[in-house]
Amino acid sequence: MAVLRSRFVPPMFAYRRVYCLHNRSMSDSQKVIIVFKEGATDADKEAIKNSITTQGGSLGDTLELINGISAVIPNSFSASLTGHSAIDSVENDGVVTTQ
Repeated sequence: MAVLRSRFVPPMFAYRRVYCLHNRSMSDSQKVIIVFKEGATDADKEAIKNSITTQGGSLGDTLELINGISAVIPNSFSASLTGHSAIDSVENDGVVTTQ
């Protein structure tokens, strides 16, 4: 059964609500921001996006300001992305607050 989840995109990217359908529970997947290296080609980026969806993940927004994307990926797939030659970093996506 698909679950409807909403999340807010940080203000630096846009003020809008994003709705995603996920068949996975949040315990076996994680929301991440993937930042590509400066020299990453469009073919590299498309291959990474395809591998995310092939592994059961889902794509979120394209983050042009930081040359990256947001995605929900299976926990077991995180290590594979971190070692990819076109990826600079894979960080957990979440709400950031200041006091």
